[in-house]
Amino acid sequence: MIHHKKKILIVLLTVFSLFFLMTFVSHGEEVVLRIGSPNMVSTANLVFDDYLPVFAHISNPPLTKMSTEGQIVGQSAKLIEVSSDNTIWTFHLDDSLYWSDGQKVTPQDVKFTIEFIAQNVPWAGWLKEGLQDISIQEPNAVVLKFKKPHTQINRDLSSYNLLPRHIWEKIESPQDYSNPGENIGCGPFYIKKVDLNAGIITMEKNPYWKGQTPQIGKIEIHLYNNVDVLSLALEKGDVDTYYRYASSYPYQNIERLKKTERFDFVEKLNIGLYFLAFNLKRTPMSDFQFREAISYAINYPEILKLDGLGYGNIPTRGFVPNSMDHFIETELLTYDLEKANRLLEGAGYFDSDKNGIREDLAGKDIDLTMLVEPDYVRRSELIKYYLEEVGIKVSMKNVDESTWIALKD
Repeated sequence: MIHHKKKILIVLLTVFSLFFLMTFVSHGEEVVLRIGSPNMVSTANLVFDDYLPVFAHISNPPLTKMSTEGQIVGQSAKLIEVSSDNTIWTFHLDDSLYWSDGQKVTPQDVKFTIEFIAQNVPWAGWLKEGLQDISIQEPNAVVLKFKKPHTQINRDLSSYNLLPRHIWEKIESPQDYSNPGENIGCGPFYIKKVDLNAGIITMEKNPYWKGQTPQIGKIEIHLYNNVDVLSLALEKGDVDTYYRYASSYPYQNIERLKKTERFDFVEKLNIGLYFLAFNLKRTPMSDFQFREAISYAINYPEILKLDGLGYGNIPTRGFVPNSMDHFIETELLTYDLEKANRLLEGAGYFDSDKNGIREDLAGKDIDLTMLVEPDYVRRSELIKYYLEEVGIKVSMKNVDESTWIALKD
């Protein structure tokens, strides 16, 4: 099984950051930030919906976050300590945090959140399996002890929002839970309403927020199921900015937006990755030589031209982009069809019957299944074409995001 993404473009053009360099709409004295997004929310669940948890990073900030320099820093946790063997992590909570109902955020909330995630979130199985113990250290810290070294728990926990224990411990079926009304948060804003019919998520100021006072009074996230319609809304001024998870403003619409002369453009390295991932438990994907050959079969310059319209560059080998911490300079990924064929034959993958498809080491035609989400069909079709050019048959399986997550795991 091959996952849908490929690591191609890591320099993506972004139109502004989430809160800066944009025009706000003022309704009377209240300044409203209207964010347009194609990341559709399907249920008012802060944990199990595909995208509401992403927006809830504003209202229920995780323990950590990634800075603009690509480094993992504290967010709800003001200090992070780790043992020399990377098995014990201590998170010191920011003691100025309050839930929007007035209750203080406590280490018990953090402990509950982590235990809840480990027990209830299917894609957090790593946490359930690896966590040996979690305890509270007075006055305001939580200690996580792992069965073996865990070097990036600070990065992993940046994805999971803090949950108010006094609310979520009473929910009997959390995966089926839906609250379209007020969701208690501890950030500068909390979710006031999730109107799925109107496609608007409304956030209002947390009256108990002790941090820097936001310059805006309210946030509205307007959901669009079509990026071209959303781009038009931005051009017309119906929304103030554009946000798409781990992605950029659509390249094909950039010139039209420039013509409005209402925006300045900032080109910035993006940490979102498109990558081709392999199921290493199956052959021939488990063969390093096979995977190395695939890396030379992909026409990176063509993808950059056809899919990225030139906005980006070809990455280096390895998974960490140069916009993130711990990046190490390696050689550029290279398109070399002759080398790809040579490596495949050197590893024992031949087309013995001359039907255009190479056989695996057991003598069967190689036919790989590639899981593809709707947003990545075009890119996946290019990958399919490139692989079939070197005699590897690829069958695309188009699925929605929830199905993709379930099948890939």
